Amino acid sequence: MNRFDPLELGRLLRLGGPIVAASLLFMTINVTDIVMSGRYGSSDLAGVALATAIVGPIIALLMGTLSGITPLVAQRFGAGGGAASSYLARQGVWIGMAVSLVAMVLIANGHRVIGMIAAGNSVDATAVSVGYLENVMWGLPGFALYSVLRAASEGLGRTKPAMVVAAVTVVLNGVLNYAFIFGRLGAPEMGGVGCGVATAIVNWSAAATMVIVVRWQNFFPPDFFRRRLTVDRKQMGEIAKVGFPIGLAIFAEWGVFSLVAICLSRFAQAVVAAQSLLRRFKGNIVVLCGDTPFVSANTLRSLLRQLERNRGHDLVILGTKAKNARQYGRILTDDQGKPRKIVESLDMSSSESKASLCNSGIIAAKSKVLFNLLRLVKNKNAKREYYLTDIVEIARNQGRHVGLMKAAEDEVMGINSPEDLVEANALFQKKTRLKFLQKGVSMRDPNSVWFSYDTKIGSNVTIGPNVYFGENTKISNDVIIHAICHMQGA
Repeated sequence: MNRFDPLELGRLLRLGGPIVAASLLFMTINVTDIVMSGRYGSSDLAGVALATAIVGPIIALLMGTLSGITPLVAQRFGAGGGAASSYLARQGVWIGMAVSLVAMVLIANGHRVIGMIAAGNSVDATAVSVGYLENVMWGLPGFALYSVLRAASEGLGRTKPAMVVAAVTVVLNGVLNYAFIFGRLGAPEMGGVGCGVATAIVNWSAAATMVIVVRWQNFFPPDFFRRRLTVDRKQMGEIAKVGFPIGLAIFAEWGVFSLVAICLSRFAQAVVAAQSLLRRFKGNIVVLCGDTPFVSANTLRSLLRQLERNRGHDLVILGTKAKNARQYGRILTDDQGKPRKIVESLDMSSSESKASLCNSGIIAAKSKVLFNLLRLVKNKNAKREYYLTDIVEIARNQGRHVGLMKAAEDEVMGINSPEDLVEANALFQKKTRLKFLQKGVSMRDPNSVWFSYDTKIGSNVTIGPNVYFGENTKISNDVIIHAICHMQGA
């Protein structure tokens, strides 16, 4: 029976802890890319997510193949080979350069492929993907050199250098993303494409930092970097024999997630961006429309509660009864009143257009169900587009349960034209005036008072006619505002 050995545990933690820390730090680089590109714009986020899905498996194959150096160096080191055991790692440079060169050629000539797999994305998102890949490919040789030095160091039992390099590159990546995405610190403003530039620089910086660290710690032979690099097919074969299966395994694992992102790319940038962020999320997802500003938190909570309480429901859709239903798709129901499909206005028959229940575009669904259904959507419709709403019919055909909830038309009204914007603004002012009147604010002529979305008013306040509240305005208690005033930032 094996007993607990604190000394052995300590040695394991000293050896394995830095490896885990380095891996976690490098994961934060991907998170930083996604978050910062998302702050710049949805098209940039979708473009970076798609490009990462393409280049990610290549990086995984490169890193996995070169990780075969570690056990070979460790075997020689354990057999008494000393620091000279690391010489074998130099042959990994040839393998890394070969894989990098092939990847660079494929990426440089892959515009048509990228255009095909990104067919559902906007032109902007596709341009970001292409620009990202064209820039990030120049960093692949640098990443290969870093991987060779890291594998050799870990084979000698030196795992801290990788952790130090990871910490440096995380900070550098954040600074470079900030500079090249947003055009700060004297760099050009490149949006999501700037992520590719930053990543390429970071990869070469990781290699340079690794060289500095291992030379400073001096655990490689003195002539490791000076000795002439010749081709040794036998040693290259050993590395490939051990490392290539590892690389393929990691490539396949990463490729599964990448394939999902690529397949979903046709559903436009919002879905690609969401999938890249929620690939491991196992909860419920609410799909909202950016042009429906009046949906309340209570309605969304009710939508989620209906999904959670009815365990048999895989998704719940939000419908409404509209006075002018011409612009809306229709929710068609079965004899029991349950939704069976959603038909868009251009595709509906005359009989279907008479249906009174309109689609708001808001859906709550279980994450796994949602992304599985999306893969089955086809573009067999008048616009030849991939409709998110088709998942309702697909779900019913699979025997899944689809729930329905109704909301007032005002709450789910969409803003798609200047006329809609005027109507929405009038509705907002009406609701806001009523809210302040119910809180005790006195208005001499409520219809002539206009509020901003962030207006805050204290108690015992009187407002005269023709008063306009601009953004960032806060009124204290016991205030009288006379007629014909314009306040902003007050």
